[in-house]
Amino acid sequence: MTLVVAVDPSSIKCGYALLRSEGPRLTYLAAGVIDAGSKRSLCRRLVEIGAELHDVCDEAIAALMPGEDIIAGIESGYVDSHGPTALVLGAARGVAMYVLGHSLGCEVREYAPSTVKKAATSNGRADKGQVARIVAKRLRMKREPAPDAADALACAIARAQDTRHTTTTREGDTRCPSQ
Repeated sequence: MTLVVAVDPSSIKCGYALLRSEGPRLTYLAAGVIDAGSKRSLCRRLVEIGAELHDVCDEAIAALMPGEDIIAGIESGYVDSHGPTALVLGAARGVAMYVLGHSLGCEVREYAPSTVKKAATSNGRADKGQVARIVAKRLRMKREPAPDAADALACAIARAQDTRHTTTTREGDTRCPSQ
């Protein structure tokens, strides 16, 4: 079994997800959105996101079963011709990658948005509504998640399907499979 933690980064609304993977079977554990507020300074938003992601990581560690592996993924940024926007998203991604890697003690894999959508919906160009509907159905959720949480769940699905993953056990033993 493997516990999967994933993030859809943003400097305002950052989605996160926790899944359990047992072979092809995925079990929904938690998902949500960290709302750092658009009116706050970038520094305050990044600190808020980092602190709340640290709490998500604590929740993931508490959910680990003996001998279970933990892996993490993050959606990579899209290429934006507007430099300041790309820099802000890069800062949010950096905070998320640091917190996940440091708190969980594992490598954080990056996935392009089209890869995330394709893993979850079989359509690399699915819109946010399609992603939310298909993820909810696939994970047997009672209702559709918020769009940012749905994107994080889709990223968790992509991470679970990635057989190249580096795993970390509860004891902190990091193993990289042969390539």
